[in-house]
Amino acid sequence: MKGFTLIELLVVVLIIGILAAVAVPQYQKAVVKSRYMQLMTAGDAIRRAEEAYYMANGVYTNDLSALDIEYPTSGDFSLAPDVRADGHAAINAVSSKWHMGHIVYFDNHSGAGRGRRECRVYNNDSVLHQVCRGLTNSASGNSVSGYTYYIFQ
Repeated sequence: MKGFTLIELLVVVLIIGILAAVAVPQYQKAVVKSRYMQLMTAGDAIRRAEEAYYMANGVYTNDLSALDIEYPTSGDFSLAPDVRADGHAAINAVSSKWHMGHIVYFDNHSGAGRGRRECRVYNNDSVLHQVCRGLTNSASGNSVSGYTYYIFQ
């Protein structure tokens, strides 16, 4: 007789199921991490361009087109400088699609915010929180209205 018994087929299906149960969450984390790295790369590049603009002009700008940089125009995330009247500034790289953000406070920011980088999660997705904890080496995040942020160490 040729062929497989029912037990052999069930064992194969069981092994495939176990492998999938382990591999799928790891794959999801890898995808989220790569998406976040896009936000992080864009945010950090714009921060450097803003610092160069500040050195040349004495102020930061809310106008990204005034910066000497080619920034990504992906529809998956938005880049928004946040320049305040008191001179404090930050760049917000946020994705409503991925429910994550990368925030960089500029060097002129006073106090604890000076040069600080944050990984923000805008919902309760445990994978997003795991990625932020892993990237920032923060044991826990700080919850505020509407999001949780993790500070890069």
